[in-house]
Amino acid sequence: MKTEDTIGPLSPEQLKLEQSRIRMSALVAGVVVAAAIAMAYFALRHLAVWPEERSDRLALGVQCAIPLALVLIVAVQRVSSGRYRSAADNRGAAFSPPSHLIAIDAAFLQNTIEQVFITVIGLLAWASVAPVDLLVLVPTASILFVVGRIAFRIGYPHGAGARAFGMALTAIPGLLACVGASVFSLMRLF
Repeated sequence: MKTEDTIGPLSPEQLKLEQSRIRMSALVAGVVVAAAIAMAYFALRHLAVWPEERSDRLALGVQCAIPLALVLIVAVQRVSSGRYRSAADNRGAAFSPPSHLIAIDAAFLQNTIEQVFITVIGLLAWASVAPVDLLVLVPTASILFVVGRIAFRIGYPHGAGARAFGMALTAIPGLLACVGASVFSLMRLF
């Protein structure tokens, strides 16, 4: 699907097709996440000494959040340099919506901000409460986030079905970390 074809509302048939693509892409991403977590658990957890102290665990979470921050920096830079070069966008977001020249990068930036926030909270929460042998999820989630963002950005011009794999690959590890940390926190209380 070309970018020009995705401008404007979808017909009911196109919507059903995109929804089908979204479900299939999300399913594939879920399988990739599960495989990555399983491989990390069985192969990588023995290659490192995972921290026991809470401060060291949080340090691990912060260190694994650095690649997320780098993705965010790239997203900010793409919008900034696009605004710099575009007469339609140079005045800034307060004066007009993004032109077609930076619209995708602006949408990518907004979505990346949201995903970074959720994932960093998830990583830090998980790092603080998870059993030591499950800390391997922290760097694994960080790697999946970066790969997911790249896939999301590449797929963005081609519609929701094309970007769904990257979106799910980005979101699932952070959501799992948030839910898992909540479960472990509740278990500690009771």
